[in-house]
Amino acid sequence: MQASGSKRTSITRALRTWVVLVFAVGVGLPVDAAELKRVRLSDGTEIEYALVLPADFRDDKIYPALLAFPGGRQNLESVRGGLSRFWEREAAKRGYIVFSPAAPTGKPFYESGADLILEFLQRQLAAFKIEGGKFHVAGSSNGGVSAFVAAIRYPELFHSLTALAGFPVEQVDFDRLHRLQNIKIAMFVGDGDQYWKEGMEKTRERLASLGKQVYFEVIPRNGHFLPDLSFENSARIFERIGLVGCGGVPLGAATRTSTMK
Repeated sequence: MQASGSKRTSITRALRTWVVLVFAVGVGLPVDAAELKRVRLSDGTEIEYALVLPADFRDDKIYPALLAFPGGRQNLESVRGGLSRFWEREAAKRGYIVFSPAAPTGKPFYESGADLILEFLQRQLAAFKIEGGKFHVAGSSNGGVSAFVAAIRYPELFHSLTALAGFPVEQVDFDRLHRLQNIKIAMFVGDGDQYWKEGMEKTRERLASLGKQVYFEVIPRNGHFLPDLSFENSARIFERIGLVGCGGVPLGAATRTSTMK
């Protein structure tokens, strides 16, 4: 993934602007089951986030947990849309706790907001009994970029990473993909989503060169918002997440690489 710094930054910013504008149209309906919470970090920064608990939630029970980064502007509207489209429906069925944070103004999680992730997760580990003391991390679009950033920075905190049209867009993160060696990775992208598909293919190739197997699926006749994985179709995402822990494939076992045309 080589490109001159200024040219690459301009392309990245342009694509992110496009994603923000289109995501505002493509988000799903609001999610009523999610509880809106707020946490104040030690530096005074406040993070609003949606919390989804299993229907049978008990304080003394251990649960798998999903950190779901929103796409677009990463505001509360994006949080609600992402939960409705991808995460809340199946998480409730499968017994996951879901944390979906909105980025503070001017601090997207794929940039300076990444500095806030560690303390945010430490607060949740103190409040809930989370399986293995680790999270599954996922996101779509800018949320997928954020998922890579979080996992690369704090690999010890994650079981798995699931990116729906997302990859490490900054060279500094791409150069540290070796830090994901012990994390299960699944990537999905629509075959018509050219920019994201190319970036994800390069990411898969880089990981393969490091000896890291990933699950990579290019979904036919899908664009950026992946209708074949949305709403009632979102079970496919959780089937892949479920291969890690929770009675699935043991941590550290290899997954297949799949590119469907």
